[in-house]
Amino acid sequence: MVVRLRGHIDARSAERTSQALVNALGASPTSLEIDLSGVQHLSADGTGAFSPGSRRLARVARG
Repeated sequence: MVVRLRGHIDARSAERTSQALVNALGASPTSLEIDLSGVQHLSADGTGAFSPGSRRLARVARG
């Protein structure tokens, strides 16, 4: 599965981005690729959007 992100990922959009990634993981894909080629700006606050998804992925991987 590929999730394509675009625009600005910052404090205002981090929650929405995080939810999109968690939703993608809910489909139990065998792999998840995050395409950042359309992202114009990724702020330090925006990087927090990836944390909930990575925690969920770790839980899934552990079984």
